[in-house]
Amino acid sequence: MAPRWCICVGLREIEIPLRVDVLMHYLEAFRPSSTGDLLKRVIPASGHHLYRKERPLLREDMVLPGKELWILHPLGESMPENQLPEGIQVLLLDGNWQQAGEMYRAIGSWGRRVSLPMKGESRYWLRAQAGAGRFSTMESLL
Repeated sequence: MAPRWCICVGLREIEIPLRVDVLMHYLEAFRPSSTGDLLKRVIPASGHHLYRKERPLLREDMVLPGKELWILHPLGESMPENQLPEGIQVLLLDGNWQQAGEMYRAIGSWGRRVSLPMKGESRYWLRAQAGAGRFSTMESLL
């Protein structure tokens, strides 16, 4: 990554009260600006899964027993306004918009598609924002 974009000195590991997993498109894994890789560094307890169309994933390899899977997606149902229910596992799709659509078609039946109330412009300039309401994987989790 270009030195002007490096955030290594500001990196801190955090713990969060819910299970978070990232399904990363294999082409995203090689980008130095991959937000899925950054998420794994910031939240070490998060799950990290690589998507390849020719190697289908199994639901039981990703979704933990007793957890309700919420797949964050801009076209999902609105997130409940009250506190998060117990037993939620959040899945973030990491890739460009076309790759995220491909991954969602492959695993969309595994859980509930949920949309977050995200509006306006991105506050981060690691990559250009693809359009209104389209945020990076890391911003979605924040």
